[in-house]
Amino acid sequence: MADFLHHVRASLSFDMLAHVAFVFCREMHDNLLPYQIQVICARMLSSVLEGLTKHAKDGEA
Repeated sequence: MADFLHHVRASLSFDMLAHVAFVFCREMHDNLLPYQIQVICARMLSSVLEGLTKHAKDGEA
């Protein structure tokens, strides 16, 4: 899922990116998930937040 979102994040709306960021943040803080999954969530969250800031700069928020 992370690879798919990485490739389509430019075409997602601000609201959808915000929801994706919420989901990855929640998963990143889930202590029941393995460490490796939490690291992937952190990396993906960074990528999604970059997309959110780009939308905000473009005035699409």
